[in-house]
Amino acid sequence: TEGRVFAVGASKEHVTNLVLQIGLAPLAKSHPTRVEVAEAEPPAAHTDRIRVAKKLIARGDLYQVNLARRLRVTLVRGGPLDMYACMSAAAPSPFGACLQLGRDLSIVSTSPELLLRAETCARDGRHCASTNSSINSYSFERLYTCPIKGTRPRGAGAFEDRRLAIELDEDLKENAELTMIIDVERNDLGRVAKVGSVRVIRGPDVVTHRTVHHREALLTAYTKKSASRRDVLEAMLPSGSVTGAPKVRAMEVIANLEAHRRGLYTGGFGYMAYDSSMTLAMAIRTVVLQGS
Repeated sequence: TEGRVFAVGASKEHVTNLVLQIGLAPLAKSHPTRVEVAEAEPPAAHTDRIRVAKKLIARGDLYQVNLARRLRVTLVRGGPLDMYACMSAAAPSPFGACLQLGRDLSIVSTSPELLLRAETCARDGRHCASTNSSINSYSFERLYTCPIKGTRPRGAGAFEDRRLAIELDEDLKENAELTMIIDVERNDLGRVAKVGSVRVIRGPDVVTHRTVHHREALLTAYTKKSASRRDVLEAMLPSGSVTGAPKVRAMEVIANLEAHRRGLYTGGFGYMAYDSSMTLAMAIRTVVLQGS
């Protein structure tokens, strides 16, 4: 959206060649996009799941469960990149992505939520920017996650916009939901964190985006020396933000009630940098296109 392209390569020569190729490439033409969306099952089936979940909550099995339903999306006109441009124009996001993972598999997302940012450092304490060292000499050092709970649209004018933001910030249900998930995320971070290092460093508060207000919080922790990168991923995935509280029981309820395995949905996608640090976005507002 800013009209800028960043070229990243293993060497200055690689970057120079990539910039040259970008300059020589013809401009991609956008095409009109038409999408058809259909229910994967009768809506009543999802309503029945919600009733069961509410009964479980009422009897004290769990506090919250994040139930989902599957929608079937058919891209009738245009391609994945056209679809991404359309989605991004409607709802810009900090973690938008269009990933071509194979000839017949694409991921299109305008995710607003940071699942995990994991910064690294060499085990001997030195700065980890050098690409000459073995990737195995690094471990995740500092972790961040930013759960989102609660949404309101932007107002038509400044007064309404302010009213909606205040309404979101003062809503008892939204406050309770984010508080529960902050506790879940603190617990997950605590499984791999140095004692006393788990902190909420921002929020919970309302963050305003172009089309919506969200209520969110930013958490951080320093990993203990014995925690491998695998340990970190196993502790943080799936996120409590998209499962519920208590997390393990919520996952059991989801597995029992939802008609389909979620696949990528509510998992994560992202990238690993040359210093082996990692950024993963939550796979929400995400479409998986097969055979496109």
